[in-house]
Amino acid sequence: FRNTVTATAYTVSGRSTTKADEKVIVVDTTNPKVTVDYIYGEEQPHSENNGIIYTNNSVTVKFSIDETNFDLSNEPVVTLNNLTQTVSWEFNSETDKWEGTCPVTAEQVNVIKLTFTDIAGNKLADSEGTVIEEFTKSIAIDKIAPDFNITCNSMAIVNGTYYPAIYAPVIEINESSFDPSKIEL
Repeated sequence: FRNTVTATAYTVSGRSTTKADEKVIVVDTTNPKVTVDYIYGEEQPHSENNGIIYTNNSVTVKFSIDETNFDLSNEPVVTLNNLTQTVSWEFNSETDKWEGTCPVTAEQVNVIKLTFTDIAGNKLADSEGTVIEEFTKSIAIDKIAPDFNITCNSMAIVNGTYYPAIYAPVIEINESSFDPSKIEL
């Protein structure tokens, strides 16, 4: 709601004075809404498990904010692993949203956060309008193939060798983002 305030004062005898305040009053009760997209490389595998995105290469996180009264002097704060990131916010006239991107490149579990309160004091909401105050997402980047060893009763297995007894193989996997459901034997 935008308007210019005009007031008229009257005396008991009927005289009046009208004055207009040239300021514009903005009433904003709408929470800014955020939509988040993840931009992966071509044919880059990725999956989500327990709220964490797993991938094998860098990811660009794209934030889109729907806010009528977006003010660059009060821009959203993006942190990556608790470090504030410099994000260039640009208005996309095709979507009527403000957009900013942040690359995520470190090989580790990265935590990206977005906080934003508009100039009227309205807190950040998700794309459905539910107030979240802060968007948080974990992105695990793992660029190294898993390392593992196979032994039988503490012996190394040698291909083409016959053994006098049944030995149960022991598979030792050294991997921080190990997923037991994806083992192929």
